[in-house]
Amino acid sequence: MAGATYDYGPAPQQVLDRVAALQDQAAAQGMPLATAALHFARDHPAAAAVLLGTANSGDLAPQPGGPALAQVVMAQG
Repeated sequence: MAGATYDYGPAPQQVLDRVAALQDQAAAQGMPLATAALHFARDHPAAAAVLLGTANSGDLAPQPGGPALAQVVMAQG
């Protein structure tokens, strides 16, 4: 996570450690942290919608397993 930022500055070690722990938990479930974050937001009772954005259009490139995951998510409603 070299160069990671938090609150407009370099990420403190405490934040980096928490991110690493969350990445490990997501990997144990067979998914990247970004996918786990979307699931969390989607399933939170206070969320009426989840809006996504990106600063880099290259982030929108198709990902392996993306269509299959989208089908699973759509089937779940």
